[in-house]
Amino acid sequence: VFELPETVEVPAEGVVPYRYYFVPTKFTEDRWVTIAEVRPGAPEVVHHVIVYIAAPGRASMASSDLETQILSIGGPGEGAFAAPEGTAIRVPKDAELIFEMHYTPNGTATTARTKVGMTFAKKAPERELRFNMLGPKDLTIPPHDPHHKQIADFTFPKDGRIIGVLPHMHVRGKAFRYEATYPDERQEV
Repeated sequence: VFELPETVEVPAEGVVPYRYYFVPTKFTEDRWVTIAEVRPGAPEVVHHVIVYIAAPGRASMASSDLETQILSIGGPGEGAFAAPEGTAIRVPKDAELIFEMHYTPNGTATTARTKVGMTFAKKAPERELRFNMLGPKDLTIPPHDPHHKQIADFTFPKDGRIIGVLPHMHVRGKAFRYEATYPDERQEV
């Protein structure tokens, strides 16, 4: 179990910018995670939590090159993430966990200290599971545009299998559409 390095004060009102907290794992070898669960410190004011795995020397969050992975996501209604049989998420030796915290004040000032717990595989899995974000790099919605479209793409560096998607939008979002284009140019929704 890893937790934020400090207790966070969430005000009663206002907008709280995203906050990022870096927590070293101090692992002496690569570890393989089969289950991960985020426990928000104060669920009533935590909109979401994303826990990234940053390999040693990387200080960024999500990256389209898949060097920075997501370990787990937490928020209202989210439970533990369990990797499919034969897969696991790799946490490199000496990696850092980066907690991206999005708080939404609810009228009562409170404190929160979020944590993430994980279960490890006894040995390396048959396949490595990679969990990352795909989204537009520059999300700009023009004022009063009722049907603005944003497009993002990702090219797999080698053969892979998509086991799930987790669309996330706020009030203005209407729909998501995922399309796969295969090496033979065949497309699938």
